[in-house]
Amino acid sequence: MRHGLGRVLSFALFLSLLLVTATGAFAQGGATSTLAGTVTDTSAGVVPGADVTAKNNATATTYTAVSGANGGFTIPAVEPGTYTVTVALMGFKTAVLNQVVINVAVTATVKAVLELGKLEETVVVEAAAQMVQTQSASVSSTINVKQIQNLPLAGRNAFDLVAQLPGVNSSTGSSRDAIVNGLPQSVVNITLDGMNIQDNYAKSWDGMFTRVSPRLDAVEEISMGSAANSVGDASQGGVQVRFVTRSGTNQFKGSVYYYLRSDRFNSNTWFNLNRNVDALGKATAKPVQQQNQPGGRFGGPIWKDKAFFFVNYEWISSPGTLTLNPTIMSPLSEQGMFQYSGGTTNLMALAASKGYTSTIDPLMAKTLAAARASTSQGTLNATTDPLTQTLTWQLPTASTTKYPTVRLDWNATAKHRVSFTTTYNHLISDPDTQNGYYTQYPGFPNRGTQDSVRYSGQASVRSVLSPNLVNEVRVGATGGATQFFPSNNPSMFTDQGGYALLFSGTSPTRGFKGIANPYSTASNSSREGTTRVVEDTVNWLKGRHSLSFGASFTQAGVWLANQQFVPGVEFGIATGDPADAMFTTANFPGASSTDLTNARALYSLLTGRVNTIGRNARIGADGTTYTILGSSMQKGKMNELGFFLQDSWRVKPNLTVNAGLRYALQMPFYAVNNSYSSADMAAIMGVSGTGSDFAPGSTVTGLGNLFKPGTLQGAAPTFSMLTANTHGYNVDKNNLAPSVGVAWTVGADRGFLHKILGSPGDSVLRGGYSVAFQRPGMSDFTGVYGSNPGVSIDATRNLANGNLGTLPLLLSSGSLAAPPINLTRTYPMSVPSASTSVYAFDPNIQVPYSTSLTVGIQRALTTTMMVEARYIHTTSTGQWTNNNQVGNYRNYNEINVTENKFANEFRLAQANLQANIAANKGNTFAYTGV
Repeated sequence: MRHGLGRVLSFALFLSLLLVTATGAFAQGGATSTLAGTVTDTSAGVVPGADVTAKNNATATTYTAVSGANGGFTIPAVEPGTYTVTVALMGFKTAVLNQVVINVAVTATVKAVLELGKLEETVVVEAAAQMVQTQSASVSSTINVKQIQNLPLAGRNAFDLVAQLPGVNSSTGSSRDAIVNGLPQSVVNITLDGMNIQDNYAKSWDGMFTRVSPRLDAVEEISMGSAANSVGDASQGGVQVRFVTRSGTNQFKGSVYYYLRSDRFNSNTWFNLNRNVDALGKATAKPVQQQNQPGGRFGGPIWKDKAFFFVNYEWISSPGTLTLNPTIMSPLSEQGMFQYSGGTTNLMALAASKGYTSTIDPLMAKTLAAARASTSQGTLNATTDPLTQTLTWQLPTASTTKYPTVRLDWNATAKHRVSFTTTYNHLISDPDTQNGYYTQYPGFPNRGTQDSVRYSGQASVRSVLSPNLVNEVRVGATGGATQFFPSNNPSMFTDQGGYALLFSGTSPTRGFKGIANPYSTASNSSREGTTRVVEDTVNWLKGRHSLSFGASFTQAGVWLANQQFVPGVEFGIATGDPADAMFTTANFPGASSTDLTNARALYSLLTGRVNTIGRNARIGADGTTYTILGSSMQKGKMNELGFFLQDSWRVKPNLTVNAGLRYALQMPFYAVNNSYSSADMAAIMGVSGTGSDFAPGSTVTGLGNLFKPGTLQGAAPTFSMLTANTHGYNVDKNNLAPSVGVAWTVGADRGFLHKILGSPGDSVLRGGYSVAFQRPGMSDFTGVYGSNPGVSIDATRNLANGNLGTLPLLLSSGSLAAPPINLTRTYPMSVPSASTSVYAFDPNIQVPYSTSLTVGIQRALTTTMMVEARYIHTTSTGQWTNNNQVGNYRNYNEINVTENKFANEFRLAQANLQANIAANKGNTFAYTGV
């Protein structure tokens, strides 16, 4: 994996060098902020023409501005940190404002008061940054590096701190299932140094999961804009969670640590001591738990005041065990002795007396014997059911994750600053306990591992084009494949005859008593959701206006690879098997229907009576040929363009109005290869036809021919190929997202208002409203197209498909070969069966969006303490959901049956049926709806 990291580093470094001379073309400034302020004299009169210099205390990086006619100044695209701000003008003493803290995406404000005097004289103000936010109406929260270091956090994953921010709610305490201000997770956009780091495959339903994990020692600060964000900060979601990587400074600094968790410090569990004991009272061993977490960070100057580096490396190794409690057959059950309330019946003897199979299948006997032998590595306990036992044992587990982070900063010239960061995570879990893919029996070979490589990288350049014009450009990428069960291979199933034997099937009539299967998974899969971003922001100071405008280009990509290795075999007495006649109360006196079902299941499993051989065939790279137990590769992409204009208008020194407009042009998803099948609305409506008034997405009116019995204006559904580079639906072109806000600084020198609002500048009244469009996760598209026939076809043998063969089909003596099926994919493709669902996108589907409205007041109590009260109202509109809730994803089988009159038709049908039965006219009738 070192080669993959090297490619990312080389690519990003090349871009950094390339962009040193860039002056424009695409960056939203997601990792920087703004310093704004006002220069006045001692009589509160504004002072224009003052030179303002902000110097980073750690790197000596300087930013400059000049106060305007209203005394105001703005410095955009400033790196977060602690600054010293110097304000100088001939005829006044120089004002030095210390400890001005600038947080990401939160405008820092200062007020410099110049006293008459010589320029060489200085007036120093400590903790000069204003506590209240006087320049913006947005709602934001920040956790700085000191808080990050001091707050207790078990896993050292910095993202877990997000759950502590205002507005974040989690029902379990985990950040992964948290929501912000009641909005769905798909509204959240999470960035690291300006680059989105979410799992962009699962963004719609797992939006609070980050692909790369920002580590505590690698993060400078965490900020969340939860409402009324400016249009420059509203890219791809209404909630912006931002992480900023630490940077090197003019001093060499670092730390080294080692965290240890060990079961040596734990006692055994109550269950192992009191319940999971063998017949002699010996307890099950306590779980092994070990976590080794060494790491360190180091940063400093490469060239003082010019270039800096920062490196963080963390490594987690977690060898341990997982306590498993699989259900297994009791020894008598393994011999065919069926025990129930009416007694014990020897199934093999009974079968012999009736002329049916009366010996245990050799392969089944071998597998059961291996499972029984494995119990010596655990503790056996009887259950309340004599047919089963419980095995308690410790499954060995191992997990290793590596977290390197690198940041480089270069003040190339006085006007150009280059930054580059990259984070790389490599996770290996053996077995994959999070997804439940582990063997249930000690020593059995099949298990599922996970091998996940994840990366994020960005390069940015800040360029001062003129005293009033600053440009910031950013390029970046995130991605990395996750491989589920890459170690899986057919050799793991040799002891099972090359099959995945399902002791427990997929329905109550298959399998026996929920006993554990002898394997974990018979397939593997892998996927990657990538993001590529190029964005640019221009900041222009024009009089009282601080204008920012820019554009962004985002490309989201996805690929999915899947393969089944061996067929899955389920057991049961299929309809038509002569042995089914054996299971009667005559042969099992006093048996209930449940007892007879269990007896059938045990007998069929022991004798290897097969009722299903599950296989699939997957489409190859040519898009035409299927291969049974072959692999498939699905690929797709989606592009998005964003354009915005934002104005921060300082109407008066104490009144700022923010207004902006963003235009999101989200292009439709398109396939990169010819894997997918698509359908249109005519196929959705089938033989009924769409009807003249049909409107996709309607639930009450505009339903066309839905629920009109006898109306057959359409044709049987068919699928077509979603050919490469073909859009899946029409472009939604009307995505205008406004943002407005007002910040009014208030206060009084004396009287009642002074008691409430403090001195002038101590309080600010704020209100804002914003709209933000969101980018959905790529699974929204692969889930729709991948659910249509085409990527794979069924090659299963069972009764429903009519290809099981002569009954009984026995595991060791029958033919379990694949059925003859057509392995060439042709279009138009007919619907395989009546139970097949047809999935399609509304051709005019709209991009979902959220809104936020907020009003509030901030009040500074001291120079280091502030109190805030605010009201936030949020909405989410047009979410793409997978059920019949409000949104653009519609299941026409589940729409409102009352309002669409279908319930009336059903009641009329029932009345006609009852009338026919009462009149002895039979139990059928003909009915034509109106």
